[in-house]
Amino acid sequence: RKDTGRINSSPVVTMPPIVKVPSGCISQIRLDARDTDGDTVRCRWASSNQSECGGVCNSLPNSTLNRDTCTMTYQGDNYNGEYPVAIQVEDFARSEDIIPLSSVPLQFVVNVVSPSNAGIPC
Repeated sequence: RKDTGRINSSPVVTMPPIVKVPSGCISQIRLDARDTDGDTVRCRWASSNQSECGGVCNSLPNSTLNRDTCTMTYQGDNYNGEYPVAIQVEDFARSEDIIPLSSVPLQFVVNVVSPSNAGIPC
């Protein structure tokens, strides 16, 4: 890297492979994304145009992703089932940069269940 004179360290994400959320409730899933270089970290949906998601792009209906906080919001519709999610976690030298230093794939499953089975109140 020209700005630090060091090799870039890619961001890392810590989260379980399956996340359970109640149907009919608005739920937020925060991706614990960090960068040891202190770079700005942003998240985005993986793109089929860039062959990043292995056929699971945009598979969770009615969900949004805040790229700056890496928080996914599921709008709580009654779509019980398991939904694979594909996200790219990227680091940037400066917050205004648009080209990432690195891009790390993250895939996990969101299991939408009835609130009584989720063990999580609305």
